[in-house]
Amino acid sequence: MLLIVVIIMTFQLSSHFGGELPDFDETDLSLAPSQPGFLNRLADRPSYTPSQTNATWQGASNPFFTDYFTPPPEPLPPPKPTTKEVTILFHGWFESSQGQLQAFVSLDGKKAKGGVKDAVGENLTIEAIEAGQLIVKSADEIQHTIPFKKPTKITIPLP
Repeated sequence: MLLIVVIIMTFQLSSHFGGELPDFDETDLSLAPSQPGFLNRLADRPSYTPSQTNATWQGASNPFFTDYFTPPPEPLPPPKPTTKEVTILFHGWFESSQGQLQAFVSLDGKKAKGGVKDAVGENLTIEAIEAGQLIVKSADEIQHTIPFKKPTKITIPLP
């Protein structure tokens, strides 16, 4: 059985049973005339206005250029803040021999001292010094009560 199959296959291969290969014409592509790109026709449309970007290509086809999309204007910068949040800590107070009270405070880690009606930091004035609290007034005429040894965040206007 195997012998019969081998004989049939050998006969088919030797007799070119399937036909012959087609004849291909050899063409020289270097002689073909060059044609402008299909995108160059878009530049001839009536609604087209030349721009700086297209001028740099000087007649070459630019598939990445479009005059359809105009980018939005750049957003305005954010407004400058008008207030500032500071952390104030009332460390304590003492009374001088003349009876004047002096308070010790920290504003964002910077130490300061002052008496009643004195300025501590920017836009803060001491209004009253008491045993358990300090009362300060900001430039916008708002009074803030600062407890003893407790960091307190307050909002003050910027100068």
